[in-house]
Formats: sequence, structure tokens, C-alpha cells
Amino acid sequence: MHRHPSRVRNVLAAVLAGLWLAGVGLPPVAAADDSPWRVEGARRMVAFADVHGAYDELVALLRSQGILDGALRWSGADTHLVSLGDLVDRGPDSRRVLDLLMRLEGEARAAGGAVHVLLGNHEVMNIAGDLRYVSAGEYAAFAGADDDALRETTWKQRLEREPGAERAAFDARHPAGWFAHRQAFSPEGRYGAWLLTRPFVMVVNDTAFAHGGLPPRVAELGLDETNRVLHRELADYLAAWQELGTRLPDADAGEFQPRPEALAAAGLVEQSAALRALQDASVFTTAGPTWFRGQALCQPFTESANLESALAKLGAARVVVGHSVTP
Repeated sequence: MHRHPSRVRNVLAAVLAGLWLAGVGLPPVAAADDSPWRVEGARRMVAFADVHGAYDELVALLRSQGILDGALRWSGADTHLVSLGDLVDRGPDSRRVLDLLMRLEGEARAAGGAVHVLLGNHEVMNIAGDLRYVSAGEYAAFAGADDDALRETTWKQRLEREPGAERAAFDARHPAGWFAHRQAFSPEGRYGAWLLTRPFVMVVNDTAFAHGGLPPRVAELGLDETNRVLHRELADYLAAWQELGTRLPDADAGEFQPRPEALAAAGLVEQSAALRALQDASVFTTAGPTWFRGQALCQPFTESANLESALAKLGAARVVVGHSVTP
């Protein structure tokens, strides 16, 4: 922000010049206030954001900062590595990015460091089934026997609901890897289950981290309650759609926004209104920290008071964000 240039930092790993680093000599790492999302005593932090499936660029970035060795193993000692979200979508290698960070999480812990992965809007989109930005390469990474088996099972279920369905149209709407990708990002899947344990906002030392920024709701709720509320909103939506989606003949094509209209067209008017309300929750909108851009877009007259309130509520001196390209 113009009035507080030291309070907001923007990092975009896809453009390597956006790296933000901080290192201070403090006591050993410890959780504070019994909060899983607050850490004190981190000697060094490396933050990055918006990888979007750019695996090679992420590896180059982490090697340049001493986080990875030549064998791509953790070499960052007690560094705290913070991903600000949007690991997925757009690029072809999201699966490799996720696998790398999931492995590094354990290696960092064993070395006295940590890997913190925050949720961005694109992680939330993939979990909820909003697939507008999933690339062909991302689907292809999941192609194989498991996907083939899921495809045949789903096709048989589709025929039972809609005997006149055309196989060619079905396959065209679901490229190779589609079904295994959706299973992997489901709440029970390898990536979905892992991502659903990640925070939306966290604080390390006196620095807050969020994908998009700190909207007024963060100033109202604080650290733990913000994470609890957003996780509950996402869980409520997933539970509702898991039940309601089965009432539609073609609920698996990945179109998120039209779902309430599809329910209404099927005569499920009350259910349509209920799902629309869930889709308007802060976890899916600019009212939440994954989509918010107020601070990144430098609106000092409208954001200064909100930023000060949010930082005070979090007990932080600054916020580090990704999500928005900034000057």
C-alpha cells in the first residue's frame, strides 16, 4: 500500500523476481497461543506464490535459495518455506508440484525446518470442482488404468440415469485423466485430503501470510476463527454438492457456477437456492482471503484502516500475499 509500503509484500514465484525473503536470529521454533497456525522463532523464511504447475521453475527457485540440493532433497536446514497458494491450474505439472511439497514437508520437519502450504483460490476451486483453469497436461498426468476404471464405472452410472446418453459426447467432455484427477482432489483423495488440512491464513513470527490479502472478515474473526469458518464453509458446500449432484443426469462435467441453475431446471428450486447461498460464502468470494485483492491493488483510502485492524487482530506487523500482479 502506498501509505504503508513496508506492511504489504507481494510474491509471485511464476515470475521469479517476486521472491520475498526474511531472516532473523530468534529462539528455537515454537507454536504460540496453542494455535496450529501461529509459529514463533523461525530463523529464516522463504515465501513463494502462484506456481500454477510450473514445476521446473519452482525447482530452480528453491535450489537458488538453498532449499533443495542437487538430488532435489531438502537442504534448507531450519528454514520455514511458505507456499502462498495457487500451486495448481494453468500449467501442466501441478501433480509434480504437489508431490514435491508433500515430500519436502516430512524432510523439512526432520531437519528442524517446516513447509507451510496455504490454500489459494485455485486449490479451493479444484477441491470444489470448479475446473475452468485445469490444463490438458494436468488431466493427462492422471491418465492410466485407474482413470480408465473410473471412467467405465461412471459411464455405466450415467447410462442408468440417462439411457440415451452418447458415449462420444461423454468422452469429449472428460479427457483422459479427468476421473482420476477428480478422485485425487476429492475430500478422500490424495491431494484433496491433504489440502483440506491447510490454512487460509497463518502467522510466522510477526508476519502474516495469505494468498490474496486480509479482508475485513479477518479483522473481525482473527486467525483461528478465520480458518475454522472458511474450512466449515468449504466442508458444507462439499457435503451439499455430494448429495445434490447425484440428482442431476450430468453433474460431473466440472461447471461450478451453473450448478444452482441446473438444479432449478431439474425442478429442485429450494435446493438450488440453498446451493447458491453456499456458493456465495466467503471461501468462494472476495470476502475471503483467497480472492481478496484490496491491499494488493493499492487502495490506501479504503484499505488502510482495514489493514491496520487485521494486523492488530493477528498480532502481526505485515502481510505477505500473492494472487495479484502488482507494480
